[in-house]
Amino acid sequence: MVKKTMIFLLAGAAIFTACKKSDTTTTTTAQKVVAKWTIVSDNQVHVEAGVSHPSNYNGVAGDYADFRNDGKVYAYRDGRFDTVTYKIIGDVSIKLKKDTFQIKTLSTTSFILYKGMSAKDSSQETVTFKK
Repeated sequence: MVKKTMIFLLAGAAIFTACKKSDTTTTTTAQKVVAKWTIVSDNQVHVEAGVSHPSNYNGVAGDYADFRNDGKVYAYRDGRFDTVTYKIIGDVSIKLKKDTFQIKTLSTTSFILYKGMSAKDSSQETVTFKK
C-alpha cells in the first residue's frame, strides 16, 4: 500500500510540474535597454586625409551608463559625469544625443552599439556594455 501511495505522489508531482504555465511575456527593446550597464569599451576610428586615427577606451571599475525611462542616459566614464538623451528607433537603432547607432547585441547581460562611417561623418564607433 505504501508503495502505491508513493508512486501516486510521484506521478502527481510530475504532472503538476509538467503542466506549469510557460512565461509568454515579450520584452521590448526599450525595456531591455533600460538598466544600469557597465561600460566595457568605447572604440573609435576617425579618418582624416585618408589616415586612420584610432581612439580606444577600456572601461574601469565604476564606469557606467544608466539608461532610464525618462529618455536620458546618466553616465560616469573616465572620472566624469554626463547626461545625454536617447531614443529607440524601430527596435534596431538608438539615437544618443545626435548620433544614431545600430544595436548589434542586446541581451540580459550584453549591449553592443555600432556607428559606421557616412558621407557626413568620417568616424566609426563601437561601444560595449555588460551587466
